[in-house]
Amino acid sequence: MNWVNSFINLGSLGIMIGGLTAMSPLRRNEIISLGVKTIFAVGNVTATVVELII
Repeated sequence: MNWVNSFINLGSLGIMIGGLTAMSPLRRNEIISLGVKTIFAVGNVTATVVELII
């Protein structure tokens, strides 16, 4: 899981979740679950592209 640290900015995830939760507090759980899924999806795609280039 070293690629997680290399390609993902967790601070940006926190800002995104905080902003969206402030705009729609009733959908907080959905926003958080989608944010976590997005981080892992982006990490996987980025790692795959880097492996293809190398």
